[in-house]
Formats: sequence, structure tokens, C-alpha cells
Amino acid sequence: MLQFGQTREGTNDQNRASVAESSLRHAGSLTVNHDVPSKWAHICKDYNPIHMSDLVAKLFGFPGKLAHGNHVVAMALETIGMRTDGGKTPLSMKVGFRRPVVVPAKLDIRVVGHGAVQSYELLLGSKTAVEGSFDPVQT
Repeated sequence: MLQFGQTREGTNDQNRASVAESSLRHAGSLTVNHDVPSKWAHICKDYNPIHMSDLVAKLFGFPGKLAHGNHVVAMALETIGMRTDGGKTPLSMKVGFRRPVVVPAKLDIRVVGHGAVQSYELLLGSKTAVEGSFDPVQT
């Protein structure tokens, strides 16, 4: 189940922010324009109204139209250049959605590497919107 605003037991945004400041490096930024969710919906066929209409999103309690989470993650990973082999090596990914990305939005991307595993955070201001990791699948 997709739940926004849920945090891991024993952590909060301030703890994650202090970790981000101490170990994650800035890897760029990502702008998600207001029309991006509509364009992505045509590709993935996810026409959920919260991605298509500010009015409907507001009826569901959001401040405005939301970006598709999978698209935001894909754009961020493309921005940080995670695929250095032209996409030949399969990747294992973990993604945690912490808060919705209301468009338009500018996200800061922070990454840290531990061997083959790369962890990332997408920040809206000082708050984590998405966090996760990826590493090559051993074949």
C-alpha cells in the first residue's frame, strides 16, 4: 500500500536531514513542470485524476496535482547518471515515497555510495519526498 508521510520506526525528517547533511552529496536538481504528469500518463496509461487535475487532487485533500512517483524516481536516477553501462546491467531498486510531489516542483537530489549500492534522497526544500537505493543484480 502506498502511504505518504509514514516514517520508519524511530526516525523522523530531522534525523534524515542530519544524515543527509553529513553523508549525502548534492548530485543535482530536478524540475517537475505542471504538464509532466499529463505527458507521463499518456506513456504509462495511469490516468488517475490526482495526476491529471488540480481540482480533483484538491478534492482528495492534496494541495494540487501530483507527479507520478515512478516517473519522478526515473527522472532523478537519469539525472544522477546511475546507468554508466548503457543499461546493460539489471538493477535492484528500493523506493520509499515519504510525501507527495505537487507540481510544479523543484527537487534537490542527494546521493551516497556504499560499494555497488547507491542511496539517494529527493528533497522538497528540507523535507524528504522520496528515498531509496539501487544496486546491480548479481547474475
